[in-house]
Amino acid sequence: MNETVSRWLEIADALKPPLCRETIKPQRLVKVVANPAAFQGWQVEAETCDPGGLPAFADGDAVILDFGEHRVGRLRLRVESDRCFNDSPVRLKFIFAEVPAELVEPFDPFVGSLSRNWLQDEVVTFDSLPHELALPRRYAFRYVRVEVVGVRAHAFRIRLLDIECECVAAVPQDLAPWVSKFLCAGDQAIAIASLRTLRDCMQTVFEDGPKRDRRLWIGDLRLQALANSVSFRRFDMVKRCLYLFAAVAREDGLVPSCLYEEPQPHNGQSYAMDYPALFAATLADYVDDTGDEATGIELLPVAVRQLEILIGMRDGSGNYPENLWWFIDWQKGLEKQPCVHGLVIWCVNRALSLARRLGQSREVVDLESRLGELRDIARKAFVSPEALPQNSSGQVSWAAWAWLTMAEILSPDEARGAFDRIQTLEAAVLPGGPYLMHYCLEALVGIGRQEQALELMRSYWGGMLRAGLDVFPEVWDTADEKRSPYGTHLLNSYCHAWSCTPVWFLARSNLQRPPA
Repeated sequence: MNETVSRWLEIADALKPPLCRETIKPQRLVKVVANPAAFQGWQVEAETCDPGGLPAFADGDAVILDFGEHRVGRLRLRVESDRCFNDSPVRLKFIFAEVPAELVEPFDPFVGSLSRNWLQDEVVTFDSLPHELALPRRYAFRYVRVEVVGVRAHAFRIRLLDIECECVAAVPQDLAPWVSKFLCAGDQAIAIASLRTLRDCMQTVFEDGPKRDRRLWIGDLRLQALANSVSFRRFDMVKRCLYLFAAVAREDGLVPSCLYEEPQPHNGQSYAMDYPALFAATLADYVDDTGDEATGIELLPVAVRQLEILIGMRDGSGNYPENLWWFIDWQKGLEKQPCVHGLVIWCVNRALSLARRLGQSREVVDLESRLGELRDIARKAFVSPEALPQNSSGQVSWAAWAWLTMAEILSPDEARGAFDRIQTLEAAVLPGGPYLMHYCLEALVGIGRQEQALELMRSYWGGMLRAGLDVFPEVWDTADEKRSPYGTHLLNSYCHAWSCTPVWFLARSNLQRPPA
């Protein structure tokens, strides 16, 4: 490890945030009942019993605890017997659930494409009572199902007492101090869910999802940093994450799409090739938000290197290699070349702007010399004579429109007209999730369509709230509530970082409006 990398890791370690720890008790007991009209076909109904006065439980008895809102933390409880002894070990089964379906739909036989171990079920066995039980893992949940397993009914019964969760996050659980700026009641509900999503993903880094994957991804980081900039303002965490990515780059300088913190920070060996480009945009945002030009100067070469590598990958026709992973969006069948061209150009523009601010123009001379060529190729290849963004096959997508608009390949007038037309085209490929939807809204704001962006935000993210969610999920398809990239919706992350940005749009909007 060279001296620069060692120093970057030391900087990141010094910025590691202490976690706020707050004890939260369950608010009520609930049951889950089938309802075809409810989200994913399941509805939660309140039970009459108080969670503080649970009856004694025999074998097979179960209870579902509702903690009132999405939480991230560790569960603790005390287990006692109705006798002075127990004649066998005690076994409890726990299921931690972000949504009701996880409580009632069987996990096995497992059909997912990721590890079964991401599903949050545990069986705990202990030998004697009373017993103070503290589950060692951190869970992401709103509901907890506890079932008594293997206790002979005639032998003894057990009581579950003092159930609580030690919630952990880099910011406090109480969101009230950050919500007051949102004046409209409907917007407040979206803002609260947005802040709750961000809060629960803010651990010692900006995680993508506290249930799954618990990693730091560049794509999520940029969006979390935007939401953080108008709310919690923990810029120390953004700086920490930037230095971590710089420190774990591979030998040629390319930063990975994601990294792990434990047992020490290391490269996640995953390369969604559009993500490294976003390092430049995230660094530029950070310097704009904080004025920390020293960090900008130190990490600018890292940002520039990502773009040099990506531009250098192009073939003789100027296209990016199709055999690599370009994320852009979950939508199947999406043709990504115009999106990648637009994204890279936008990130080059952000790097150039940052370099000018920092007085480091010499660092970006090569990028600046390539910009005209990049723009010409994108314009000729992906903009029709009618100024409609499309691929050579003729596919029209919101994704291509968003990134060619962000890159200013389409003029504001062209982008406004193109978006009006795209909305009427049945064949236009829609966004496949909240990540791309964010960039569609950011593009709309950039061309002066802020009210239209807010209307789309209220419709799309508001639909998540109307479905009963209190945080924003990784995947959201209004036509398929169980859509999943992983083979089963039970693996989906229902509190996910890249979905937290409505608070950013709302804050920007409210700053431009007089108080009501």
